[in-house]
Amino acid sequence: MNSYLFLKITDKNKNNIILKLSKINVKVLAVKEEKDGLIIKILASDYDKMVKYLKTVKMKKIRYTGPLYFKMTLKKYKLVILAIVLAIMIVLFSSFFIVDIRVLHNDEQLVNLILEELEANGIKKFRFAKSFAELQKIKDKIRDQHLDEIDWLEITKTGMKYVVRVEERIMNPAKTEKSYCHVYAKKDGIISSISLTQGEMQVDLGDYVKKDDLLVNGDIHLNDEVVGNVCANAKVYAEVWYTVNVKVPLNYVVKEKTGKVRNNIVINYDGIDHQLFKDRLENFTSSKKELFNLLGIKVYLKKDEEIEEKKQKYTIKEAEAKALKEARDKVELTLENDEKILSQNVLQKTINDSTIDIDIFIVAEENIASQKEAVLDGDRIT
Repeated sequence: MNSYLFLKITDKNKNNIILKLSKINVKVLAVKEEKDGLIIKILASDYDKMVKYLKTVKMKKIRYTGPLYFKMTLKKYKLVILAIVLAIMIVLFSSFFIVDIRVLHNDEQLVNLILEELEANGIKKFRFAKSFAELQKIKDKIRDQHLDEIDWLEITKTGMKYVVRVEERIMNPAKTEKSYCHVYAKKDGIISSISLTQGEMQVDLGDYVKKDDLLVNGDIHLNDEVVGNVCANAKVYAEVWYTVNVKVPLNYVVKEKTGKVRNNIVINYDGIDHQLFKDRLENFTSSKKELFNLLGIKVYLKKDEEIEEKKQKYTIKEAEAKALKEARDKVELTLENDEKILSQNVLQKTINDSTIDIDIFIVAEENIASQKEAVLDGDRIT
């Protein structure tokens, strides 16, 4: 099968080139005339003859076709192709070989116990990987042999290493109950709900209380005399108030993916990334997936996704809605599961340049009860 070469002739006497080529027995297979030159197609094997006999003719190689094209492409990118083939081979090899074992836990004694059990069951560095079924059997065996130390165990193969996650079994100590305590308010608020477990209530629904006010007394009274002491316990919910300031820029930028994707190979050694190809996108976001990890050398598949930045502007209504959400989110971070926001309102808003400044009033229902242990000292209670 023949290989062909496309040449661009930019010589002043380009119109006579066909005649010159026929004199030296170079067959022109196709001709295309352009403004700045002449495109001709010849047998690739005739190129050396042209160079030898037509030294003064200005010509430029455009492209090869046929077997020679593939041969030259392979030669040009042989290092890249070799690296990719090598990477694929190593990835395949990594599927069957283990070079590292990591036990994820802070207790060194428990980590050493797990490593010893793994080794006793044939899981070691620089050994072939076990099947999933074998790993499950080994995992269950180790856990069953150490029920007092291990609550949960999982062995996962990641690349060329095993990652072992373990949770230590913790024996809960017996709870010691407080013998004498009171319940105080930890915030200002208006009482909205009371759930008393033990003690004497000192407040009613609708009462306004301040921080550190006594809510539930641990003293038990009879006819105005203290007849006993208990550890007061209750949930006392109250309406609590917050004023949250939020600043929202009216101008913002939205980043959207265009759908254009470029892939790359990244080799990391000595903590430094080395890319096989240059980045071909100007604005993009990247993600990496580890292909293999061998003796400190890591190879990743890097995925670049082109992004386009578009300038946008909030309306006053949109900015206000965003501020209300941000304020609500800030307060909700401080609330427990049984606490909630009751209402929120904009107090005032100010526009400065391209920013809107908003003060937001929020009412939340929270458990403001705080149990504090007390001490009996003779007739004095502290």
